[in-house]
Amino acid sequence: MNIKWHLFNVIAGLFIIVAMITAIVDGSNVLPYVFILLFLGAYWLQKINYKGFTRILGLIMNIFLFIFSVPLLMTLSFLLLHRR
Repeated sequence: MNIKWHLFNVIAGLFIIVAMITAIVDGSNVLPYVFILLFLGAYWLQKINYKGFTRILGLIMNIFLFIFSVPLLMTLSFLLLHRR
């Protein structure tokens, strides 16, 4: 795997896992567990790279999960900071 993609996976993984753990701590349902499993599945798809197709599929999944988790993490951190 290219070093740029690996770096993106590490950064996206940190954002996704921290956002989902924060959602779990706040009392969310099963959805954060599904997102963590989807991230691990996307990373695994990129590692096996069957005829180049799975790398692209895993990368697309990872990008969508990252795009979803960044606003969620920002919203949850805003709510945690402004709790009374």
